[in-house]
Amino acid sequence: MNLCLDIGNTKIALAVFSGDKLIRQARLEHSRTLTHEGFFSYLEKVIGVRSIKKAAIVSVVPDLTKTASGVIRELLAVNPLVIHSRLLPGFKVSYRRPEQLGADRLVNAYAAWKLHGGPALVVDIGTAVTWDAVDSRGVFRGGAIAPGPGLLLKALAERTAQLPEVVLKRAPLATGRDTAECVRSGVYWGTVGMVRELAERIARELQAKPRLLLTGGLGPLFAPDLKGWTCDPLLMLKGINVLLAGIEIRDKKR
Repeated sequence: MNLCLDIGNTKIALAVFSGDKLIRQARLEHSRTLTHEGFFSYLEKVIGVRSIKKAAIVSVVPDLTKTASGVIRELLAVNPLVIHSRLLPGFKVSYRRPEQLGADRLVNAYAAWKLHGGPALVVDIGTAVTWDAVDSRGVFRGGAIAPGPGLLLKALAERTAQLPEVVLKRAPLATGRDTAECVRSGVYWGTVGMVRELAERIARELQAKPRLLLTGGLGPLFAPDLKGWTCDPLLMLKGINVLLAGIEIRDKKR
C-alpha cells in the first residue's frame, strides 16, 4: 500500500491507496508548529499497523516536511519521497525559474495530465487559489496565484474598523442585505468570478480548450457554481499515488 501526504499551509491531507483503490483518507489542521510526537500519535491512530510499502510527500511547509519524514521513517519503516520536478517522469516544465515552482502546483498539473489527459487546467482553492495549465504533450505551461477566500475574509476583518469576521459559506444571493451578507457575497462570488475569468484568459493564451478541473479543500464549496468543471478534492493525492506506482523504492529503512 502507498501512503500519500499533501502538506499545505493550514492542513495536512493524507490518503492510503492499494493499487488505485482508496483505502483511507484524513485531514489534519496544523499551525506550522506540529511536533514529532503530535504527528506520530496522529499517524499511528489514522494508519495503525497497515503495511505501507511506499510513501511520498508534497509539501509547501519545509519544517513540517522534516517532521513528517521523520515520523514516517520511525513509525512505518519507510523512507518517504519528497516530490520535486525531477521526480515527475515524462513531465516537462516551461517556467522561467522551475526551482521557485511549488511541488503542489506541479503535482496537480501532473495528476491532471496522467489521469485526465491534456490540455487541462487545474484550479486549487485553499489558502491560496492557484491556476495551473498543462498542454497535450505533458508540458507544464504556468498559471496564476491569488489569495484564497479565507485569507480575503481574514484580511477584511483584521484590516478594517467596522467589517465583521464572517464564516465562509456559499452566498445564496449576490446582493447582500446586511454587512455580513455583503462580505460573504463579495468573497464567495468574487472567487467564482476570479476563477472563471482567469481560466478563460489562460485558455485563450494556450489557444486550446482545456479540461477544467477543480480541487483543493474548498473546491467542493465552489463546485456547484462552476458548471462544466470536474471537481476532485483528491486530485493531488491521486497524482502522488500514480507517481509512486511507477517508482521502485530500494531504501526502505531496516
